[in-house]
Amino acid sequence: MVEYKRFATKARVLILIEIILIIFMLIIFLTLGNILVGIYAWIFIISLLLWALLFIITVKLYIKTKRIKTE
Repeated sequence: MVEYKRFATKARVLILIEIILIIFMLIIFLTLGNILVGIYAWIFIISLLLWALLFIITVKLYIKTKRIKTE
C-alpha cells in the first residue's frame, strides 16, 4: 500500500508539472508567436518534445500505479 501511495503522489506531481508547462507554453506562444524564429523556434520545439516525453512517463507511471492497486 505504501508503494501505491508513493507512485500516486509521483503521478500527481508530474501531472501538475505538465499542466504548468502547458500554460507556460501557451503564454509564450501567444505573446511571442510573431517573433519565434531561429534559435527561439528550436527552443520552443524542444520544449514541446520534452513535454510530450513527460506526458508519456506520467501515463506509464499512472498505469503502473493502477496495476499495483489492483494487486
